[in-house]
Amino acid sequence: MSGFAKLSSFLSVVLILSSIGIVSAEEEASSCVLCEFVMKELGEIIGSNASEKEIVAGVENVCSHLPTTILDECTILVDDYADAIIDLLARGVSTQMVCTEIGLCGMK
Repeated sequence: MSGFAKLSSFLSVVLILSSIGIVSAEEEASSCVLCEFVMKELGEIIGSNASEKEIVAGVENVCSHLPTTILDECTILVDDYADAIIDLLARGVSTQMVCTEIGLCGMK
């Protein structure tokens, strides 16, 4: 299994285990931090009042704007949640709330 596949499998397991309370707060927090970092960058890329087409383009390209040290993790996040992120942003949900809405961060 490639490193990418292992990481993808690991993150999927972390999400499942965190939803039933088995994963540590540190592991759950790292997924939240990554999501918030990606959403912050996405917000800067698309700005406010972006069209759905602009949102889709931003989601597809956001990882290329981030440090290479988190490129794989960003790609996994986008691959797993792109449809939900696009839907939420198109409905006017702020980039600050997306991570909470998709379940990677707790309520603030």
